[in-house]
Amino acid sequence: MSMSMADTTVNVYLQQSDQQLAAQAAAGSRDAFAALYKRYFQDIYDYAARVSRNQDVAADVVQSTFVKAWRQLEERKTPDNIKAWLFTVAHNAAIDELRYNNRLVSPTEDTGEMDQPYNYTLVDSSKLSNPQAVLEDQELVDLVWQSATALPPKDYSLLDLHVRQGLSPDELAENLGASKGAIYTKLSRLRDALGEAVVSSLLLRRGRKDCPDLNALLSELQATELTRKVRWTIQQHLQECRRCQESKRRYASPAAILASLAPVPVGPGLRDLLWLQVADQLHREKPVDPTPPAAEPKPRFVPPYLLIIPALLLAFLVLGAAGAMAWWSSSPSVEDPDDVHSTSHVIGQASNDKTIDIAWSYQPDVTAYSVLWSQGDRDLPDAMPDLPGTATGTTSAELADGIWYFHMRTQGTNGEWTSTVHLGPFTLLSLPQTITPTVTTIPVTLTVEYIETPTPTATPITPTPTPTETALPTSTPVTPSPTPTNTSTPTPTNTPTATFTPSPTPTFTPSPTWTPTPIPDVHFVFDQTLNPPSPADLISGQDVVNVNFHYVTTAVGGVRFVVLPITGGAPSPNHSAPVSPVYPATGLTEGSAGFANITFSISAGDVIVDQLRIQIWTADQSQLLYELPVGVSYHFTEPVQETHLVTITSLNPTSPAVLNFNDQVTINFDYETTEAGGVRIFIRPFAGGSLAANYGASGSPVHPVGNGSYSSNFTIVSGAVTIDQLRIQMFNADQSELLFEDFVPVSYQFKNPIVLPPVIKLPINGIGG
Repeated sequence: MSMSMADTTVNVYLQQSDQQLAAQAAAGSRDAFAALYKRYFQDIYDYAARVSRNQDVAADVVQSTFVKAWRQLEERKTPDNIKAWLFTVAHNAAIDELRYNNRLVSPTEDTGEMDQPYNYTLVDSSKLSNPQAVLEDQELVDLVWQSATALPPKDYSLLDLHVRQGLSPDELAENLGASKGAIYTKLSRLRDALGEAVVSSLLLRRGRKDCPDLNALLSELQATELTRKVRWTIQQHLQECRRCQESKRRYASPAAILASLAPVPVGPGLRDLLWLQVADQLHREKPVDPTPPAAEPKPRFVPPYLLIIPALLLAFLVLGAAGAMAWWSSSPSVEDPDDVHSTSHVIGQASNDKTIDIAWSYQPDVTAYSVLWSQGDRDLPDAMPDLPGTATGTTSAELADGIWYFHMRTQGTNGEWTSTVHLGPFTLLSLPQTITPTVTTIPVTLTVEYIETPTPTATPITPTPTPTETALPTSTPVTPSPTPTNTSTPTPTNTPTATFTPSPTPTFTPSPTWTPTPIPDVHFVFDQTLNPPSPADLISGQDVVNVNFHYVTTAVGGVRFVVLPITGGAPSPNHSAPVSPVYPATGLTEGSAGFANITFSISAGDVIVDQLRIQIWTADQSQLLYELPVGVSYHFTEPVQETHLVTITSLNPTSPAVLNFNDQVTINFDYETTEAGGVRIFIRPFAGGSLAANYGASGSPVHPVGNGSYSSNFTIVSGAVTIDQLRIQMFNADQSELLFEDFVPVSYQFKNPIVLPPVIKLPINGIGG
């Protein structure tokens, strides 16, 4: 093959669509399949390397992906969406590699493919609308990648396919065999989880400098790293703090940064080496030309102009994103419709129609609606479109018996979502239907026949046989109809004769013995309330959560209830969820519902309860009849062991001592306290069990929580007295609560100073003359 022929071949393939290449490959063209390999090698390699964080695994995934793809094309199975199909094959191969070989490694470990471990946080600035802000903030980029890799591999894989590879939720749903709603919900939660982790880390590291309230919370927790408790505290604070919300808005989008990370580089010759391995594996099944189409007949040659296409695509995406941002910023805000209502059901009135119709008026400047049917009255739909902005109504799927609520959010042209419209409750019940017995009567008929007789001779008429008696299935005796008498008379020629044909006895067909339709099995709870309300900070081993709700059940023997606390999808550790006594069955209308109060608690540990499962069990607890998940946020922590202590370390002067009025006694002491707001410490002199009169003493500043050392002093101004005790008191900062008190024996005698008269020397007679 000449050089010009090779160039022409490559150019022909570059101009063809994925579908055309796949169709040719399915017809047996290995060159077309090699062109597909070249087109998607880099993206699939990058995807596999980031999912596994191991470039050896990535190479295996690429090889497995294209071997499986060729086999499917050989069977003439050409998918409609080649890109989505190839990445689905790669997704399954990557997850299989990790599952069976346990080869997930840290991104900092040496992968064996390169002399130095690859830096997964290099940024491709062409993919960013504001590259300068990101390029100058490597800490933010590192946090995004760390938070992304903290996700389970299967979750990161799905997020990568959407954010980095550009597959839409609809494409993912179709190729992964999941419902669109499930994919939309999963992607929304993954993006939220990534954003929450990054923002929480940034607020921990930077935001506390701008927000004294956040700094105080984190200081109280002694937070130095992002534990689950710290993250929960930051997110709770973020919901109420405008200063921190503004900080969050200044950070670049974590999802956009993840999308902008540069592709993992491919080692020299690796692409062509893997192609040879793919060809070799296929050759053992059916001979394959191992040489990929190239500008030269060398298996490792990469035509340079193939690299232009990704750059052009990236430029197009960046320009498109810039235009979208300009459109976004100029778009008006939007509000939820104010006339959302049901056209099929009456709120609060039971119905056995299991589908509910909802309608509202047309709203301008709306791009989409997100809707949700649930049994919680304040649940929040995700921020993923379910209906176009032109919609004016929707119909639920067939819903189970119970109390249901409709929730809807509206998305404006600026991409922002409103708060939620909540409509309900709608009560759905399967009511028994009555069977009406029916009686079928066969009517008596008279048939007139015209009989032509050839001669006028008298012809005896054969008597009509007796009608057969039909026995009824009941025990009531039946009297047969009398047999009609027939007289032989001549029949005139051509004279019509009315022949009487007796009707059979009317037959009564009774319905089967009427049996009422059994009452359906109906079990559900509704109108649940929580005390204390969620969210709340609680103490393990002390606080109890009361869950009150109404219930409906047709269980004849009654039911028992359990409220099971859940943490991260599993029962919360150290939980106490007692089984209730037996509650009786109820009627099938809302007005006849029963009421129950069930509790749960956490006995020990630091536990975040993020969901409750309200369960209905049979009275003998052999069968779970119903379960309702309820989202909550309860943070249980170990009770703080309060410590308040003051210890005198030295006295100056030491006791005992005799002092003059206004002499100062200095008391040095150590203190320890767990009072969050700090404490004040006072030391006062006592004499004979009472506070000494005429004393003077120093006040107290607010000593911070923790421990420290300080000094105080006192004196007696006047009035001789012996100080035999020092009273030590510790109060909270506003002195509304006495936290600690102690008395220390001392002996300080205060008195007037003795003033001696001056010495006068008098002469003595005879001495000293």
